[in-house]
Amino acid sequence: MDNQNTIYAVLGAVVLGLLILSIAQCSNNRSHKRTIAVQQDSLFSYERSLILEKRARREMESETDRLTIYNQDLELEKEDLNSEITRLMEQVDELRRKLKNSQGALSRARSQIASKERDLKNIEVRLDSFNLTDDQVFASRIDTINNQLEILKLENRQLQKEKEGMRSEISAIKAERERYKSSLDIIENTTISYQLVSPRKEKEGKEIKRLKKNNWNYTQIEFSMFHDDMSVLEGSRFIIKIIDSDTRQPLALRETNQAYPLSSVNATGITYEFQNNPIIMTFVNNEFKYGDNYEINLFQVSNNDEVLMHDGIIDFIRRAKPVAIGF
Repeated sequence: MDNQNTIYAVLGAVVLGLLILSIAQCSNNRSHKRTIAVQQDSLFSYERSLILEKRARREMESETDRLTIYNQDLELEKEDLNSEITRLMEQVDELRRKLKNSQGALSRARSQIASKERDLKNIEVRLDSFNLTDDQVFASRIDTINNQLEILKLENRQLQKEKEGMRSEISAIKAERERYKSSLDIIENTTISYQLVSPRKEKEGKEIKRLKKNNWNYTQIEFSMFHDDMSVLEGSRFIIKIIDSDTRQPLALRETNQAYPLSSVNATGITYEFQNNPIIMTFVNNEFKYGDNYEINLFQVSNNDEVLMHDGIIDFIRRAKPVAIGF
């Protein structure tokens, strides 16, 4: 009987131990499950953040690639503009060679061409100072990529500004070139026909027979201008001067003419804009004349530069005697 009770007691203890062990295992399982759930949530959040960061980086890299390609296109445009500058410089050189054949008054025009050449050289120096990066090394952080993008955008704006400046320079050179071409055409291809150059003491008097220092006050001048395309002469400005052939000094205009309002008292000549033929004017100078040889010089005026016409010189007093002119 006692043995049986002992067996029952042992069995009861074993069952109780198994129950306690089972309860403890259940509690541990629930704790592990909670820990795993928390870790899974953290891992999901990290993966989601990583995906968003990668997506943002791809978008930034795509934008950077687009701007890099655009800047490369601008470099190609710069090469085209450089080619245009080279071509224009060659044309300016050609014009300069032609202008060399003109009289001393063309020196100022050549100086203007030299100034344009220096401006073009400055443009080339500025172009050489550009330093575009084809590929950017991106950092792992989005803010670093943003900084790279801002640099590219700044370079892009600078390139645009320089490109517009170059285009303005080229437009100015083209306008200057056209002005020189038009002036050269007029200077070289206009025929001047003098019908009358008559030195007189009185305005309506007779032509003097021999020049004395105080018997020549008025010069009646009549002439015509001809060009294959007369329209190029219309509105063009000219100045006619009386030059002492020995001293090369011009006589001063001492009385204005209402028909030629562009000329003022004490000017070195009569300035006029061509309208039609013939051109008739009276040059007044009542000072003593001490020279023996005088000539008419006709200049084309462009931007305040006076260039002697190729057919614009005629002697009308030689050795103190008037020269017969006209028909």
